[in-house]
Amino acid sequence: MRERPELLVELDGPGVSPETVDTLALLRLAETYFRLVGKVAEASSMSLSFRGLRVRDKCAAVRATPNNPELAQLVSVRALRIISGEESAPRGTEILTSNIRSCLRSLPTGHVARARWGKRPHPLVAPPLPTEEHPWETVELRAIPVRVGGAEPGARLRSASEGHEFTVTATTEQARRLGAVLYSEVDVELEVCRDFEGRIEAGRVVEVHAVSEDEPAAAWRQWFHANASEWDEIEDVGAELGRDRD
Repeated sequence: MRERPELLVELDGPGVSPETVDTLALLRLAETYFRLVGKVAEASSMSLSFRGLRVRDKCAAVRATPNNPELAQLVSVRALRIISGEESAPRGTEILTSNIRSCLRSLPTGHVARARWGKRPHPLVAPPLPTEEHPWETVELRAIPVRVGGAEPGARLRSASEGHEFTVTATTEQARRLGAVLYSEVDVELEVCRDFEGRIEAGRVVEVHAVSEDEPAAAWRQWFHANASEWDEIEDVGAELGRDRD
């Protein structure tokens, strides 16, 4: 009898079996992976869904049946490259990519995760965290909080200077302050690490500063004082720059 075309996510390691596996770790990994594969397909204007659920013995694995097996295999190959950092995450998949990398990094030593279609397993591998060659850095950004909360306090931020949304951790107090200005601009100081393409992959909030609502000219004067002190003698910066010319 021909096997059903299924996509499988498995967790293997010392003593791992369906009876001993960390239930939440396996389910969280499988859910995030299947959602990412579906989202990657969606980013290419294709539809992919999964039905059914089977638990596989030997190690511990979750199987699901895709509505389009050929598409599922193609998209799964691309998802592996995205997870490993070999390919940039398409727009709309950044959060899921970050989440599955976190799942993989949190696995106990000696445990491995794999995706499988057909008989060949494919390791799920997150890119390395920063080293001396790719260190953490401190940045100051004007950003817009688009999501705040979670089991561990954190925030999803959008910044024109970064070109993509990213997630950072925060203290409870920092999360409250960011939640109070949801979808509004705020100045934040962050410690971040970047992937090999320069995107912020992880980070934490250091400080949160409300955006000043002072008269715009005063804000400009403060900026020029800090960055171009030779303009200190100019009374009307806007007029000097020609803003008021006819």
